[in-house]
Amino acid sequence: MSLETAELVLTGCALNSNSHLLPDDQRVGNQTECALLAFVNGSLTERPEGSYQAFRDKYKVLKTVPFNSETKKMTVAIEIEAKKKVRVFTKGASESIVDECAFMQGEGGVPTKLDLSRINLIKDQTLRHMAQNALRTIALAYKDISFEDF
Repeated sequence: MSLETAELVLTGCALNSNSHLLPDDQRVGNQTECALLAFVNGSLTERPEGSYQAFRDKYKVLKTVPFNSETKKMTVAIEIEAKKKVRVFTKGASESIVDECAFMQGEGGVPTKLDLSRINLIKDQTLRHMAQNALRTIALAYKDISFEDF
């Protein structure tokens, strides 16, 4: 995974959550979200950010769309360039998120076009295989848009 892709994953997981981790290892909120925050913290042990809270302090959240059991996703929009650029992160049920994506992060962080055959391959081979092994999957997507279009 490229550094750019890792940064996107960590930022998306840290910001697209209503949950919190307390210093005494208590988890507040949805347990899946807490597990993602613990993943972010574990990934930052060698970095100056140190915890998911550093991402929350760094970025201005413009809008949050809470998890909806019907759409099976949650969305957060953050300002990444003041009054110029917005990044929208969505996480949720893999099969739903994959259907909405036009690109995926490929080798070296290079965006790779997602055509219908590749989407079906992801669903049929990766997601189905994990589900058959009782593994839960969550997809994370993002899109950069201009501040005006937001």
